[in-house]
Formats: sequence, structure tokens, C-alpha cells
Amino acid sequence: MPVTIKMIAKEMRLAVGTVSQGLRNDPRIAEATKRRVVQTAHEMGYVLSDFGRALKSGKSNIIGYFLIDITKSFYADIMKGIAREATSNNYGVLFSAPLQEYANEIAQIKYFEQKRVEGIIISGCEPETWEYLERLNKNGIPVIVCGDYTKKSNIEEVVTDDFTGGQIAAEHFINLGHQKMAYYNPEKKFNYRLNGFTDTVINTKLPSPVVCDSKDGLKKSLSQANRPTAIFAYKDLDALEVMEIANSIGLKVPEELSVIGYDDDVYSAFKSINLTTLRQQKNEIGKLSVVNLLKKINGEKIKTTLLKPELIIRGSTSRKGG
Repeated sequence: MPVTIKMIAKEMRLAVGTVSQGLRNDPRIAEATKRRVVQTAHEMGYVLSDFGRALKSGKSNIIGYFLIDITKSFYADIMKGIAREATSNNYGVLFSAPLQEYANEIAQIKYFEQKRVEGIIISGCEPETWEYLERLNKNGIPVIVCGDYTKKSNIEEVVTDDFTGGQIAAEHFINLGHQKMAYYNPEKKFNYRLNGFTDTVINTKLPSPVVCDSKDGLKKSLSQANRPTAIFAYKDLDALEVMEIANSIGLKVPEELSVIGYDDDVYSAFKSINLTTLRQQKNEIGKLSVVNLLKKINGEKIKTTLLKPELIIRGSTSRKGG
């Protein structure tokens, strides 16, 4: 059972009001009494609640972090960045992961409202939920999009510059002498990686990349005589799928097929995988999401923040022909 002010008052044989004033550092209470109250409260394990104060002041020093899918390792470092920056600014974080269920998403956002969060950071949600979030953002609860692009939202984002990421991947392949390239995105996720990749390839007067959005489509493309010699995958896990399919039809990586992933997940550096990939600044994304949210809470105007990815060259890419 949580320790209450009444329990402290009973233990000290003082009035409840005196204990309450002592805990709030009320100047009307003698310093010696304050010290005794605080010491006793500490020894009994009392935790001061700010909820009543939050109702009066409108400041709870709590932000909400809404994550569409906790199973994705991509968000682990983002969460660390959010937690560290929030803590350094004396804010707590309420966390929610409704796992892509629209009804649960709205319920969790309303829970944030009930707890008087001062703002919300969101990493993905169902399309219908954006309308609700945009209303909150417009009507007094600031919202920041973290790590995920949206097609239609007017809410500011802190994200990786995916267009530049696509450019970097294309430039790496082109510098290695590849001319026939492909892009693999089996989940058909909305992003700008393909745009940057395609624009760079076409601007170099090379054929437009083949777009594969299924295992069967990828396998068919790699089985053709005029097959791609280089594939850029939407994420590292998709890149592993490319490598597995290539192996199943007898293509060697990187001698016969170069592969680039995206995210630099922890397994990408394993010797058995050794994947060339684009590293996102995940900790920084989390940190800047909090920085920008606090600016919005304080009435400052902000813009979407784009962070440049870094190409990490490993053993899954090589010059065309080995």
C-alpha cells in the first residue's frame, strides 16, 4: 500500500495539514519541523504526487511516447534517446504500444490526455489516427512525429533524410560499376528512399531501377538473363531476404550480386552477414524529438528535422563482376 500523508501524520503525531505544508516547503512551518517531516517521509517511502499541482498549473512534466510496433528493433535506440533527453529536462515518459489496432490507438491517446501529458511523440499509427492527432496538435497538445514519414500529416517530423539515403545507395552502386539495379520493398512501405535512388540512377543516364515488392517478383527478376547486379533493400531484414533468395538460385553475394540494406541493425555486422547498409542516427532522432516537442510546448515554432544517414560499407557490395 502506498504511503500517504495521513500515515506520516499519524506516525509523527502531527496534523495532516502540517505534514502537507512541510512536504511543500511552506514558509509558515518551522525549519526544524520541515526537516523532520521530510526525513520521516523519506524513511517511510513516501512519494510526492504532482497530479494535483498539474491540474492547477497545466504542467505535468510528462510526455507520451506512442509506438506503433514494439517488436521492431529499429525503435530501441530511439526510445533510449527519448528517455535520456526527457530525463535531462526533468520530464517523465508514458509509453504506449497498441500494436497497429486502430481502436486501441485512440484509447491510448485518450489515456495520455487523461494523464495530462504536455505533448506526444509518435512513431507510426493507423491512417485514421492521424486525424485525431492533428486535432490535438491544433488544439493544445503538441505532437511530434518520430522516425516515420507520413503521407499527409501537417505535424512536424524528426526523421532520417530517406531521399538522401537513396541517393547515397545509388552513388555507391554506380561507383562500383553497376548499371542494372533494383529496389526491394516487400511491405510496400511509404518512403522517399526509392525516389532518391531512382532519381540518381536516371540522372546518370542508366536504366531506371526495377522495383520488386514480393519474394516471387524478386526471384523472377534475379533469374532473368539481363538481371540486376545490385539491389537496394528498404531495410536490413529485407536485404537478408535478398541474400537468401540469391543463394537459393546460385548467385553469390557480393561477387555476382551486391546488396545494400537500411538501418544498420545489430545483426548486420555479424561476420556471417557482413551487410553494407545505411546507418540511421536513431539515438539522435529520439533526442531531437524531445527537444522539438519541448520547444512546441513552450510556444516556439519548429520545422521538420532531417538527419543524414551514413553509408556503412561491409562485405555485401563489390565492383561489378567481383
